[in-house]
Amino acid sequence: MRSAVYLGAYIIVITLLAILLGGAWGTAVVLSIVLLGALPDIAYSLATASIVRRFWKPRLASVFAPVDIKSRVLPCDVDWLMHMNNARYLTHMDFGRWCFVLQSGLYQAARSRGGGVLLGAASIRFRRELRPFQAFTLRSKLLTWDKKNLYIEQRFIGSNGFVHAIAFCQMPVLGVSLAELLPHASGGASVDPARPPKPSPDLSKWLAG
Repeated sequence: MRSAVYLGAYIIVITLLAILLGGAWGTAVVLSIVLLGALPDIAYSLATASIVRRFWKPRLASVFAPVDIKSRVLPCDVDWLMHMNNARYLTHMDFGRWCFVLQSGLYQAARSRGGGVLLGAASIRFRRELRPFQAFTLRSKLLTWDKKNLYIEQRFIGSNGFVHAIAFCQMPVLGVSLAELLPHASGGASVDPARPPKPSPDLSKWLAG
């Protein structure tokens, strides 16, 4: 219901602008607003700015601590079915992983040793759609690792706590060993690289598949 109210308000504002301005100028302004919301990805630029700010945010207390990003479904996220397009979830996940590796110190530790943390594979399960202008939190959390990869869980959580989608991501670490990298991450002094946490049943099934 709230999403419909936001969408209605968005349409009303555009319509009022067209009426007030009128003529060719009114049409040009309205078309510009629509195009700015649907074509050039302004949300992408804003998210990039959010990533840059993470360089100055306090480090996580532990590499296992989750990183939350609060967001809202914008017009550029929505497809003709009037919900967030499946591909947009992956875009949001990309930003979530960046924020996680920055705040956990994994990115900085890898780069200072000539390495990097990349995305190798991702799988997402959709449980309920996210509607236009609906608020949500993207939560990214380290689950476990093996000799070469980190395994991250990402959840899209609605304002009522419902998990709309859940994803597993495999992140290969290149140019540096995890045994060398993990002790330099947040809370790394208490992490034993040789003893990763046991994967959850769902993650185990994903790894086996």
